[in-house]
Amino acid sequence: MKIGVDARLLSIPLTGIGRYTHEMCNALLRAGANLRLYSPSPILFSLEDERGHYEAKTLNLGASRIGRMLWAETALPYWAATDNIDVFWGPTHRLPYGLPPQVFKVVTVHDLVWYFARHTMRRLSHLTESTLMPLALKRADAVVCVSDSTQRDLLSVFPTTNAPISTIYPGISELPPSLSARFLKKWQINKPYILFVGTLEPRKNLPRLLEAFSLLSEELREQHQLVLVGGKGWGDVDLAALIDRLRLKDNVRATGYVTEQELATLYSFATFLAMPSLYEGFGLPLVEAMSRSVPVLTSNVSSMPEIASGAGEFVDPHSVSSIATGLTNLLKDSGKLKRLGELGRKQSEKYDWDKAAHAMLDLMSCGVKR
Repeated sequence: MKIGVDARLLSIPLTGIGRYTHEMCNALLRAGANLRLYSPSPILFSLEDERGHYEAKTLNLGASRIGRMLWAETALPYWAATDNIDVFWGPTHRLPYGLPPQVFKVVTVHDLVWYFARHTMRRLSHLTESTLMPLALKRADAVVCVSDSTQRDLLSVFPTTNAPISTIYPGISELPPSLSARFLKKWQINKPYILFVGTLEPRKNLPRLLEAFSLLSEELREQHQLVLVGGKGWGDVDLAALIDRLRLKDNVRATGYVTEQELATLYSFATFLAMPSLYEGFGLPLVEAMSRSVPVLTSNVSSMPEIASGAGEFVDPHSVSSIATGLTNLLKDSGKLKRLGELGRKQSEKYDWDKAAHAMLDLMSCGVKR
């Protein structure tokens, strides 16, 4: 079975869906899959081909958004047709027009942010998602969702979707070994800290997290730092100005985009992860933290109660006071921190890339044999 993959996200720095694509491709290769990776630019990340096999077709289109979109509707389906693939997998809400009718088409849907949290998106991103996802669903022979929550959202918006829909949970990224605590001095982290991981954009609810942190008792604020890990995104709120206005300049550290080893280090020494997002389809930082016995504070909406299950401190993401209460509960209760860390480690065992890859291959094999 020859599987074509839209691998465009492997040609830019990895964020959530890019990491999903990379990890799933590696797991498929470990399971012995035969992949054809298609990308508008050279692939930047290594892949495991000891058991499986892959070939890559790429161009040099750079970061041009228009160029990459044109590639997706021209070169991509042409390459797929000439390679005589059996299956085409779109890991990021996209399926190109023009794929041969005999090819079994699978699309992964991570979330419906464009529908349920449209105000958190850039206008162009919203237009692209709201246009291309419905088209992909019409073209798909099978749809994979990353959580039951996403599957419910999908069916509520597209109740007449003809393609069968499955939930296949992603796995947990294996990060490099942690560096020593001394490395934290790079970012002037010198106190116990609450960790946030994610792109700095509206859906992640950072203004309310910062306001909640500012509401902590003076003693708790002085004893802890809030560390923001992630690349600069977009939004109307000037986070630096908000930090100044809340008088948190001495308490907040922003690392920007970090390497995987740096991320592993930041997880290793965190008191807990704070992820009070407004909407998530899955939330990779949750499972990354839980797998390392790092307790999590997260939202009581969308997929987050499902993914963290009973292993988190759940808050109302729209309420600053609820977030502040959650922060206080964890910072003042070491027993609860330990208990949630243990529960999270156990909960994380259900998220496994090799298990996900075998489920994906089973779905594809059934489709090819139909």
